[in-house]
Amino acid sequence: MSDQSKEVYELLGKDHPTETEFKKLLERTAPGVLAKRFLSSGLPFVFKDQPHKYLAFREAVGKIFKVPPQQIAVMGSARFGFSTSPRKQEGGAKPLDENSDMDLVVISPDLFEVALESFTKYCFEKLRTVDGLTSDAKPGEKIQISKSTLLALRRRSKALFYGYISPNDLEDGSLEKQHFYDMQREAATQLFGTAPPGPINRIGARIYRDWDAAERAYEFSFKRLALSEGVKLSDAYSPEDDDLNFAPEGVNLG
Repeated sequence: MSDQSKEVYELLGKDHPTETEFKKLLERTAPGVLAKRFLSSGLPFVFKDQPHKYLAFREAVGKIFKVPPQQIAVMGSARFGFSTSPRKQEGGAKPLDENSDMDLVVISPDLFEVALESFTKYCFEKLRTVDGLTSDAKPGEKIQISKSTLLALRRRSKALFYGYISPNDLEDGSLEKQHFYDMQREAATQLFGTAPPGPINRIGARIYRDWDAAERAYEFSFKRLALSEGVKLSDAYSPEDDDLNFAPEGVNLG
């Protein structure tokens, strides 16, 4: 085994690599491997001095979202101690501070299935009122649909295609959106109650269909980070991934 390979193995064994060490991993390790390693195992940086509080937090959040605690993970600066967002790298990665977010990953096939059914109903209700869609199409016939409707359909269908639910994509004022925000708010209350040793300003959650979907999302995120740092990747991400927002909208703790 080469010295470089040994270094990679040693760095992958660390729960909390430094910013410099993480960038070495970006250069020498496939983004998918990094996503799997740091998403599914290890203790978040924000709980590094008090692991028992992380266990209690996951138990509480699992009950809120009605999933086993093993289906809960923490990412973002709360996971690493610094931001891995390509947008927060100017002058170095933004460190964890009192303005930082905690990105919750929740794996729930049941919630995803409910969201899928809700989306089919949403599509039908939006399209059934469009003039011209109540009869068969004639050759070359065109109709007008508002851009806001198409954008809403695109955002939600894109999220479901990639295997996740993002509460901020849901229809404003809907019971579904309020339900997700209520769960986020309750999770934020639980976090505040555990008094984690690291500073956190707000909490956001994204629901994934399964671990594969979550790993793919963070694989894309790490690819974007690598490319922003000038790291060449053989499996470059598609420009289509640029409008995937990997930071879930959060609920302030204060």
